[in-house]
Amino acid sequence: MPKIQLTQSIVDTATCPKSQAKVDYFDTKTPGLMLKIHPSGNRSYSIRYKTERGKTVEKRFSDAKIVKLSDARQWAKENLAKIEMGEDPFAKKATLKDVPTFAEFVADSYMPHAKSYKL
Repeated sequence: MPKIQLTQSIVDTATCPKSQAKVDYFDTKTPGLMLKIHPSGNRSYSIRYKTERGKTVEKRFSDAKIVKLSDARQWAKENLAKIEMGEDPFAKKATLKDVPTFAEFVADSYMPHAKSYKL
């Protein structure tokens, strides 16, 4: 896990050896920002931080082929600042995962109720 100052050219040209599952590059300019490169050529930005309880958490947030490094740095700084202030920027996404889809609602709640009243 090398620590380097990421540049847009590094993001565009860095490769992963076939013998490794992935390579993580940590940015020295924005602590917590990392670039993951897979042997398939996929590149993504992630942030790594510690929770209030000291657990290390890593969240992938964007495809490096689409988002420029300057935008990723800005996003990482904003969200790491929110985390430092005690706010969880990923809480909304986590709660949305708990909300059932319409198909799940029909299968789990509506149909059992409807079948119990059907003669």
